[in-house]
Amino acid sequence: MDQFHKMKIPSIFHFLFLILSTFFFIAQPSRIHNVSSSQNRLAFFVFGDSFVDSAEYANLPLIPPYLDPHNKLYIHGVNFASGGAGVLVDTHPGFAIGMETQLRYFKKVERSMRKKLGDSIAYDLFSNSVYFFHVGGNDYKIPFEDSSVHEKYNETEHVYTVIGNLTAVVEEIYKKGGRKFAFVAIPPLGCLPNTRLLKKEGDGSCWDEISALAILHNNLFPIALQKFADKFPGFKYTVADMYTLLQNRIDNPSKYGFKEGKKACCGSGSFGGIYSCGGMMRGMKEFELCENPKEYLFFDSYHPNERAYEQFAKLMWSGDSQVIKPYNLKQFFQYGSLQSFEH
Repeated sequence: MDQFHKMKIPSIFHFLFLILSTFFFIAQPSRIHNVSSSQNRLAFFVFGDSFVDSAEYANLPLIPPYLDPHNKLYIHGVNFASGGAGVLVDTHPGFAIGMETQLRYFKKVERSMRKKLGDSIAYDLFSNSVYFFHVGGNDYKIPFEDSSVHEKYNETEHVYTVIGNLTAVVEEIYKKGGRKFAFVAIPPLGCLPNTRLLKKEGDGSCWDEISALAILHNNLFPIALQKFADKFPGFKYTVADMYTLLQNRIDNPSKYGFKEGKKACCGSGSFGGIYSCGGMMRGMKEFELCENPKEYLFFDSYHPNERAYEQFAKLMWSGDSQVIKPYNLKQFFQYGSLQSFEH
């Protein structure tokens, strides 16, 4: 047990940290600290689903948690993300801070920035900033965890509902000046250790029905974004193909430096699929922890390990269109002006 508490739980923020570390190395100091020059205003806003250790990431100047009482200025951006969050209000209500509330927090930040910097400077800051979204997986997985819910809903309609609600959030941010939006595609949900465990056949294979929803979302969402871009001037977006990135490592872990691609390092039950790592599940304090987490693609029932996120970060930062398109994150961060995309 003590060994667990000495370990860092990997999450989406590990690769955000790596992305931002790369950014800090590349960017000029004036770009990060100078908010009085219009060409240097840049911030990073994170939305969606993340497990965040605020103490571990307190020294990241670009993305302090919104609820951090010491975070008052916001000029480098804000982390609004919440572990377990979804796009829909019915996804983990009372457990996570959903997109509706995250958007409300963003609007409070926007008003605060306008008061502190003035309308012109604040608008310029928001228009040059990057808005990063990692959300949607929980919205698609929850119906399969509750058979009564699963029986009542139409899968295609559900996907359109999630996409419609997400683009509505994007539109609200656009109205406040947001122009550059980066999204992480839904991963292969049916191949997570937890869903392998939950599959009623019990054969340990991927739950293809859940992954099919992820595929449908990933196919339809870029179409919705392009329609949005056609309608709203200056809107730029990019989507990282997390489905393929993770599926490749599940199918061929040794190619990417892992020995195990199906089982979780930390958890309980078959495949480590019970989310009990660190005593996280009520009524279940016991869990198993592997000797070498680096050998496992998945650290716990839902999340890849730190090495995997490091690989994702590098690919998303400077990868080609097979990984992220139409722009990689380096292009989004390196240019403080929207005009840079036109050349």
